[in-house]
Parts: sequence; structure tokens; C-alpha cells
Amino acid sequence: MQRVQRCAALQGLVAQLLRQPQCSSALLQQLPCLLADERGQPGLSGRFTVWPHATACRQFANPSNFKAALVTARPQSLAVPKDIGDLPDDNSIGRWRRLLLRIGGFYSRQSGMQRGAKALYQTIVEQAEDRELREALGLEDRFMSTYSLQCLHVWMILVRLRTEGDDGKDLAQIMYEDFTDDVEIRVHKEGVKVRVNKWLKELEKIFYGTCQSYERALAGETDLVDALQRNVYGDDPTQRAHAVTLSQYIRRELDCLKLTPTEDVMKGKIMFSRLHHPVPPTKLSKPKTH
Repeated sequence: MQRVQRCAALQGLVAQLLRQPQCSSALLQQLPCLLADERGQPGLSGRFTVWPHATACRQFANPSNFKAALVTARPQSLAVPKDIGDLPDDNSIGRWRRLLLRIGGFYSRQSGMQRGAKALYQTIVEQAEDRELREALGLEDRFMSTYSLQCLHVWMILVRLRTEGDDGKDLAQIMYEDFTDDVEIRVHKEGVKVRVNKWLKELEKIFYGTCQSYERALAGETDLVDALQRNVYGDDPTQRAHAVTLSQYIRRELDCLKLTPTEDVMKGKIMFSRLHHPVPPTKLSKPKTH
């Protein structure tokens, strides 16, 4: 699986080189990571930089009015602007470059699935690691807090992909494999040296258990707030208010995903609602001098 992922990443790098030859030196610096051996680090896991999401996220709320915004803000499509992360089209890259991409398998279904899965998982990682979101939800910057948010957002994407038939099923499987690869690297970064497989199996068990509890809550069989308080906040009764806020966030994001077009979901061109709006460097105003 890692070899297929590496090929897809190399194909994506070729596409960037063809589209942005002026950036060739910077892009070529990524090659050592992509060409690492099957066991070596760094590898592809943890490197999910397919779409430049950071400049595309929209204003949603800020920590001071987050709870109010969850109640009043209307759901909207999570698709990023069409000009963000677009792949080179046939009219812009020329016949020979187009032929090179075709020979390399860039236009194949499998390659497209790999790119879409990586892009989906990238936006999941960005959201789970977002400091403002964690603070608004009362979560500390710890491994299990981040993992809980990862599980939640992976589950939400899986719920959306269920409606896309066989293509959605295949994309979900590839994205889940990216997720498990990334979790393994995170476990190693936490300093776990022994019985790693035991930890990974335990985390996998946690993932499936939480997903089942969220599914029951989504079906109305149980209370989503109770499930979140138990799975995310360790059944701490003092965190009940945060669990309520998180449940409102989840229901809104699920509604937003329903409004997101199939094409954008399958290509991974989405961005979860954020608490901040980073401004591209080119738009930063210069400080006034006196």
C-alpha cells in the first residue's frame, strides 16, 4: 500500500513541476521523502500536503462567540474555492506533458482515489490539530485529545462517503489506511518503543467503538452528548457543557457535508469550518512608520 501511495505522491509532484516550473527547486526538495525506502523515515505518512488548504478556509466564528455561532450559523458547503489546488487541465500543459502524465498513471482511477484520500485526510489532520478549536472545546494539546478529534472527523467523512456508492467505499478504504499509517507514526513520536502493535490495536478498538456509539446517536438510539462526554472527555461530568458544544459542531458539520458537491468530496477539496481565517502573506499590510 505504501508503494502505491508513494507513486501517487510522485505523480502529484510531477504535476506541480509541470504547472509551476519556477518552483522546481523547492518542489524537488520533497523527493528524498518520497523516495525513502519502505521502512525508512521520513515516509509519506504524516505528509498530507495535496491541497493548499491553509489559504482557503473561511471565517466561521471566533472562540468568544463559538457557541452562539453554532446555533445561528446556517450550514454551507465545505467545498474550497474552485481555483484552490486545481490540477493542470489539458489545455494548459501541452501534448507532451499530458502524455507524460498519462504514461505515469496520473489520470487513472486509482491515482485519483489516492490524491482524493490524501486531501481528505489532510483536512482532517488540520482540523484535529487546530489550536483554537481545541481551546473552544476545552481539549488539551495531548495525543488522545487529538486522536479523539481525528476519529470524529474521519467518522464524519465516512458517513458522507457512504452516499457515494462503490467509489465512496473505495475512497473511504484508502483514506482509512492513510489514517492508520499516520496514527502509527504518531504513536512512535509519543515515545512508545515496546508493544507498539498492542497500542495500535487498542487505538483501533477505540476508533471502532466510538464510531459505533456515534452511529447509534445519529440514529436517535442514544444521546450524542453522552457519547461525546464518555469518548472524548473521559466521562468527566464537569465537561458536560463542552460536550454539548461539540455535539452542536458535529451536527452542523454533518449538515455542511451533505451540502458539499460529490465532485469536491471525492477530490478531497473540502475544508471543515474553522475558528480563524489566516490571511495569505501577500495581503498582509506593512506596519506604519512614523
